[in-house]
Amino acid sequence: MESIGLDADTWTRLLEKGVFTPVRDNRFTLTFVGFVALPSEFLIVFPKYTSEEDASAAFELQETLAHYFGRRDSRSAVAADDEQILNHRDTSAFTEYELWLTLRAWYWEHGLYVRRIRERDEHWGRSVDWPRTLGRTLAVHADQGAVYPMPVMVRHATAISDVTQIQISILAALEGKYRLPAESPISMDHRAAYAGLLDRLDSDRSSFALRVSRERNQAYRGADIALLSAMNSWLLDDRAGLQGTPAVRLFGTTSFEYVWEDACRVVLGNGPWRSMPAPFWTLPPFPAQKKAPSRPDIWATLPGNRPAVLDAKYYYPVPDSVPGWDDVVKQLFYSLALGSVGDVVNGFLFPDPRTAGIVRRGFVDVRETSGHVLTQFGDIRVFALNPSELFARYRSNAVDHSWLAVIGGTP
Repeated sequence: MESIGLDADTWTRLLEKGVFTPVRDNRFTLTFVGFVALPSEFLIVFPKYTSEEDASAAFELQETLAHYFGRRDSRSAVAADDEQILNHRDTSAFTEYELWLTLRAWYWEHGLYVRRIRERDEHWGRSVDWPRTLGRTLAVHADQGAVYPMPVMVRHATAISDVTQIQISILAALEGKYRLPAESPISMDHRAAYAGLLDRLDSDRSSFALRVSRERNQAYRGADIALLSAMNSWLLDDRAGLQGTPAVRLFGTTSFEYVWEDACRVVLGNGPWRSMPAPFWTLPPFPAQKKAPSRPDIWATLPGNRPAVLDAKYYYPVPDSVPGWDDVVKQLFYSLALGSVGDVVNGFLFPDPRTAGIVRRGFVDVRETSGHVLTQFGDIRVFALNPSELFARYRSNAVDHSWLAVIGGTP
């Protein structure tokens, strides 16, 4: 645990929540995918296939998990039956990270926050403040119209303030917690000049929040109001404190394979379940009983109404990591059991970010030790799916018929 920078108490909390699972010889495996918010750290655990660990990948993961949780909540208790899964949906785990991205984006677009002041006078300035001119000064009327010899002029000025220091101090605090190595830091000059309130963010949090709130009430530019609102949200949330009460807040799952399976099921248009043949137990004097119902992961209809029985597998990379014998036998059983239906396509679906769309990678068959293929079992097609493209379609609840055409293509 020391090698990953966790103290004993935090490590215990993560074990209790199933983030790490003991294997053997005091070794552990990371089983969680999602977001882990600690008092002074924020961890993003990406799926095993992830190659680009950046802010866009983090948002994609958050949106995908949120979509999955929403779908899971909408199912009936029967449909959600036996998923032995630890789902953690403390949305506060992601709130502070979103605020960091908002404040960082504003900083890179606008720089330092400056107070914008409108100064008015009757004799100087560059633009006329027409509402005040019309309401407060006398016009000289002539045949050509009205002339205002003493217009109210307005000049816009800007000034650095203590709110600027609060802005950069908050950025400095969040940067140390969330900035990825590839992301540019805030300006060292800005940090040196305006991050002087960093050590007081916790002790003076309420007074800083009041100051920012007053500044927001005086602001008139939409961008400035958005920044000040984000700053205030962070200051008013005591859970975001750098030295707050130790807690582990999670947004994610210990069984991402169910997320992968659900995404494949949606994008490939899982149809209504057929009445599948299943094993029956006959033990006289009792009548034959079905104890293990057959239920494929995905029952899809390919072009030409050709059926497909598909199994979504969260393994990566293939062929270094592949399903075991029991998964292969299950798929072969489905093909044999559905022989009366017609030519059934049998397939495994794996994630692979190196793939564009969906690509057929190969197949699985059954062979004797001599290498002779036992053709009576048929084969199982192996498909690689780009996870980013799959989850984009999943979040839109969009069936991709072109992907179904690839699955049903000529071997």
